[in-house]
Amino acid sequence: MNYLINYYIKINKIYKPIMTDNIKESTSLKASSEQYPELYEIQKKKVQKDSICELVLTIIFIIIFICIVLFFLFSDNFVSKQKIEPNENEKNKNQKPNKNPVKNKYKLSQSKKEDIICENGFYLPTDAKGKKKCQKCSVENCNKCYGTKKKNTCISCMESYTPIFDKKKRIKSCDKICEIGENEKCLTCHKNYCGSCNQGYKLVKGKCIINYSFKGVYKVNHKKENILLINKNYVNDTVELIIDNQNYTPSYNHTFSKKGLYNVMMLLNTENLDSAKMMFFNISHLISINFTKKFDTSYILSMKGMFKDCINLKSIELSNFETNNVRDFSYMFDNCKSLSSLDISNFNTKKATDISYMFSNCISLSSINLESFNTINIIDMSGLFYGCTSLSSIDLTNFNTKNVQYMLYMFYECSSLNSIDISSFHTENVKDISYMFKDCSSLKNINLNKFETQNVTNMEGIFMGCSNLVSLNLQNLDTKNIKNANKMFYGCIKLKDLDISSFNNILWTEGDSLFDEKVSKSGNIIITRNFYNKTKNNIPSSWKIIEAK
Repeated sequence: MNYLINYYIKINKIYKPIMTDNIKESTSLKASSEQYPELYEIQKKKVQKDSICELVLTIIFIIIFICIVLFFLFSDNFVSKQKIEPNENEKNKNQKPNKNPVKNKYKLSQSKKEDIICENGFYLPTDAKGKKKCQKCSVENCNKCYGTKKKNTCISCMESYTPIFDKKKRIKSCDKICEIGENEKCLTCHKNYCGSCNQGYKLVKGKCIINYSFKGVYKVNHKKENILLINKNYVNDTVELIIDNQNYTPSYNHTFSKKGLYNVMMLLNTENLDSAKMMFFNISHLISINFTKKFDTSYILSMKGMFKDCINLKSIELSNFETNNVRDFSYMFDNCKSLSSLDISNFNTKKATDISYMFSNCISLSSINLESFNTINIIDMSGLFYGCTSLSSIDLTNFNTKNVQYMLYMFYECSSLNSIDISSFHTENVKDISYMFKDCSSLKNINLNKFETQNVTNMEGIFMGCSNLVSLNLQNLDTKNIKNANKMFYGCIKLKDLDISSFNNILWTEGDSLFDEKVSKSGNIIITRNFYNKTKNNIPSSWKIIEAK
């Protein structure tokens, strides 16, 4: 910097007198311009030329000055950031000895990835002394990997082993390639289970599960009639469709060339299938269906509405069904009007929570075996036998209902049932029993002495339409939480003996009624004075009123 200042002073000493002389000279020339015009012009040009030179020199000096200043500024900053690194020998001399060299033994070099890779299934750490040592990869049978001792990533497998990738496309295992004939389903083997499966099979818990397949008979009544072969949600999973031994492209609608019976076989890919919900919904021309052993249902969670609205289905072979994991059976056979028999004795319902409307509207079903039904976890059995008009008898003694909360419409319109034994029912958690026995027109008596109704809030129309019911004893019912008891005995035209002595705290609103105009003209009723005062306008005057104690 001092050098620049001295340089600037020298330039001023040289050019300042010249500039001063030029100014004086230019003043004198102006004074004598009138006497010597030609000389004046020559001197004027000289002064202008000198001025331009001075301007150029000044600009050049300024530029040089700025460049020099910038150079010194950046060079100083650069020097200040530099640190003198000691060489390896000096560093090792100054370094304190490691008291516990084992801790640093596997400290990895942080250079390039290639520096921490070595062959034969090992990775490369570096210890405190700078020596390299290979350690085994975390992934068994891995050829190369990188990372740390506890956490490393495999990048290639050993010879004769196939990489199996996870969702992030990283190698999670190196599996042995299966030998021919070792396992026709498996593509690769890992220890005692499959690592991956051949096409058409699904890997489930180390096993390769074959595609689901089933056979059915369809009856076509009209020429070129379109029928629904399978629910459209499963069309994309259908691998093969065979009709009368000929292959066809699977589709939601299929056109048949003529009327008559057709034998149909389907093969489904179950790679993403954990539900059979509405699978055969509304296949109205399906007559029979047979599920082969290949139709593996062991991982199905829901069978809701599986055969719903198969109105012409007469028989189903379900002996190969595994239902160990099914949670939802609701509406499974709903509206299967032609189904006359059903064998579900092999069904495991231990994990099921919902069997509501499972057999509803199966109007041709005369009997059903429910001995194997495990209802320990069932919460909802609403409408279970809704509309089963041909059901003449049913054994429910093995039913465990301690967790059930909903029984509404359970036996609705079971008009062929003469008696219902529900003495084994535990109903302490039930909340709704409305219309439970509605239109059970053949029911002559029913024992509700063990019914626990302390949590029931709704029993509207519970015996509505029970036209053959003669007597009914409800003295043990707990009605403290009942909010709706309207229409309880509508259509009970033969009812003559009724004990409702427990009906006291029921919420009764204007317009509610126990009986309709079809009620018997004579009868006996045991009732509390409080409840009689609420309902006396609805109780026939010809009935004998017995006040409960």
